[in-house]
Amino acid sequence: MAKPPTLADVNAEIAAERWESARALCERIVRGDPKNGEACALAGMLAAQCGGDAAAVEHLGKAIKQLPRRWDLYHNVGVVLRRLGRLDEAALRFGKAVALNPDAATSHAQLGHVLAAQGQRVAAIAAFERAAALAPDDAAMHLALAETLHEGQRIAEARAAYERALALDDSLAAAWFGLGHIQLSANDAAGAAESFARCVGLDPEMLRGWFGLGCAELAREDNVAAARAFEQCLALKPDYGEAHQNLGNARFKLGDLDAAMAHYEAALSLADDDADGARFAELARRSIAVAIPGWSSADHAAVRDARAAWGAMQRAAPVGLQDAPRGDGRLRIGYVSAFFGRDNWMKPVWGLVNQHDRARFHVHLFHDGPFYRQSASGGDASKPPTAYRPAVDDVVCDLSGLSNDAAAARIAECEIDILVDLNGYSRMERFAVFARRPAPVIAAWFNMFATMGVPWFDYLIGDQHVIRPEEEAFYTERVVRVDGSYLTFAVDYPVPEVAPPPCVERGYVTFGCFASQYKLTDDVLAAFAEILRCAPNARLFFKNADLGVASHRAYLLEKLARLGVASDRATLSGPDAHYSFLDAYRDVDVALDTFPYNGGTTTTEAIWQGLPVVAFDGDRWASRTSATILREAGLGDWVAADLPGFVQRAAAWGEAARVAEALANLRRSMRARLRASSVCNTRGFARSMERLYERMWAEHSQGRDRKDGRA
Repeated sequence: MAKPPTLADVNAEIAAERWESARALCERIVRGDPKNGEACALAGMLAAQCGGDAAAVEHLGKAIKQLPRRWDLYHNVGVVLRRLGRLDEAALRFGKAVALNPDAATSHAQLGHVLAAQGQRVAAIAAFERAAALAPDDAAMHLALAETLHEGQRIAEARAAYERALALDDSLAAAWFGLGHIQLSANDAAGAAESFARCVGLDPEMLRGWFGLGCAELAREDNVAAARAFEQCLALKPDYGEAHQNLGNARFKLGDLDAAMAHYEAALSLADDDADGARFAELARRSIAVAIPGWSSADHAAVRDARAAWGAMQRAAPVGLQDAPRGDGRLRIGYVSAFFGRDNWMKPVWGLVNQHDRARFHVHLFHDGPFYRQSASGGDASKPPTAYRPAVDDVVCDLSGLSNDAAAARIAECEIDILVDLNGYSRMERFAVFARRPAPVIAAWFNMFATMGVPWFDYLIGDQHVIRPEEEAFYTERVVRVDGSYLTFAVDYPVPEVAPPPCVERGYVTFGCFASQYKLTDDVLAAFAEILRCAPNARLFFKNADLGVASHRAYLLEKLARLGVASDRATLSGPDAHYSFLDAYRDVDVALDTFPYNGGTTTTEAIWQGLPVVAFDGDRWASRTSATILREAGLGDWVAADLPGFVQRAAAWGEAARVAEALANLRRSMRARLRASSVCNTRGFARSMERLYERMWAEHSQGRDRKDGRA
C-alpha cells in the first residue's frame, strides 16, 4: 500500500517547481484531513499558482476556519478575491489582515488598491500612506500612493511621492510617467519631456509614455521630436486617433501639409459615435478647416466644404436683438480681435481705425487678448498700442476671460450695428460669439484668406486682386470689395532704417524668406531650390521663430539637402525682438514669397525695409495676398503669372554684378514710393470701407436678402 503524502513531499515538489504535482499531493492531504489548516492554506496557494482561483478561495476559506488568527491567510485570500473582481469581499479580507497585523505594509497596500478600485479614494490614500510609512524604503508603496494622490488631484503631494519613489528606484517607468504628467500640467514642458523620455527608455512599449512625450514636445514647440514620439505611438497602436491628431499638428507646423492632412483625416475616421468621439471629430475638423487653405491639393470647393463641415458642428442660440434707431445717427462699428497688442501685425487695422470719420462712425474695439503694447517683457497697461490713436469717444471693451455667451451679451449691450471679426481662424474658440449674432450685421475682414464657411457671417471683405467673380460661388458669405488692397497699411511704430542691399559688398545675391516654418512646404522649398539652381552664386536666408529650435533647423537643412541645396548656401536664423527681426532684412537682397499660403505681414515688412518680394498670382485668395499688396504698392512687376514665372523672375535677380545697382536704387526710393502708393493710403482705404459699411447697413435696413447681387 502506497505511503500517504506529507507536507514535506509537497514542499519538495514546490522546490523543484513542479507546481501541478505539488498541488495534487496537497489536495490528497486535504481530502484525507479536511481540518488540517496548514494543508488547506498550502492547497489554496498552489491552486492560485496553477490558475485555479475559485479552488484557492475555497481552500483558503477552510484554512481560515482552522487558523482564524493567521493574518496572512486573510491577505492571501484577499489577493485572489481582488483578482476575481470580488472587491467587497477582498476589502473585508484585507481589513481583517491589517486588524490582526497592523504592521503588514503589503496588506495596507492591497487594501488601498481595492478601495481605489471601489472609488473610495480618501480611504485608499490613507491605506497607501500607512503602507508607505511602514515600508519607507519600498519604492512601489510610494508609487501606489503617488498614483492615487494624483487621481485625487492632490498634485503637490503626488509629485513628492513620485519623486520619493524615484529616489528609491529610478527604474520605475510608471513613476516617471506620473511625474511627467504633473510637470506638463504645470507648464514645465522641458521637465515633462525629460521625464517621459526616461519613462519610454525604461518601457518602450508604454503607449501612454510615448503620447505624453509627444505632448510635452509639442508644448515646448519641438515639432520634430513631437512627430517622432507620435509616430512611435502609432507603431504601437495604428488606430490611436489622438496620436493621429497630434501628429497632424506637428507635421502641419513643420510644413508637411500632405502628411498633416492625412493624419487629420485618419483621426476623423477613427472618432467613435459617442460624446468623446464627437469631441475628437470636432477637433479633427477644426484642424482641417484651419490648414486646408494652405494645402495645395485643395480646391475652392474643398476649402468651403471642409469649413462648412466644421461649422455645422457649432451650435449657438441668437442673443435676441432689438433693432432700435441709434441716438446720434452714427453707425456703431465694432472690431473684435485677440491681437490688438501686436502693432506689427495690426498695421492695416490701425491704418483703418485711425482714419475713421468719427462724425459718421462710432468705433468700438472688443479685445479678446492683451490690448496694450506687447514687448519682450509683456504688456504695459499704461501704454496703448503705439500705432493706435484713440478718439475721445472710442469704446474699448475687454472680452478676455468671458464665456462665449457673456462675450456675446457684452457686445449686444453696446448696440453695435456692424460687427467685424478680425481674427478669422486664428481664434476659432470665439466663433460661437458670432454664431449668437450679437449684432444685426456681421462681417469678416483682415485675417481672412478664404471663405469662413459658416452661416453667421453676412459679408466677407476682400478686393479685386484676391477674389475673382467666378469664385464667389465657393463663399458662404456675400463677397464685397474695397477699392485697392484690402491690406492697406501704415507703419506708425519704430522700425530700422533701410539698409543697402548686401550684394553690393558680398558679391552674391541673398534670397530671403522670413515666413513661419509651416508655410515652408515641400513645394515651396522645391521652388527655392530651383531658383538657386538657376542662380548658382546666390544663397538663401531663412528667419523665423521656429528656427530657434535646433531640430527644426536640422530638419529644414535635411529637406534642402535632398533638393540639392548644400548647407553652406542656406543660413538659418531664429527669433528676435521685433525691431531686430526687421533689421535682419539688411542681410537679404530679394525676398521670396511662400505659396499657396502667402505672406501678409511678412510681405508688408519686407517691402517697408526696402526689399522687393517675388510672388506669383496663385489659384486662391491665400496665394494672392502678396499680389494685392505688391500691385497696389506699384510693385506689380514682381508678381509673376504662375509658379514657373516665379522661379524665372527670382532667378533673373540672382547675379549680384548685374542687379546690385538696381536693388540699391529701389531701396533708396522704396519708402517714398510706398507712401505715395494706394497700399499706404489709409485715409482712402477708410473711406472705401465706410462706403461698404453704409451699403451693408442700408441693405439690412431695407430687409434685402444679402445673397442677392454682388458688390
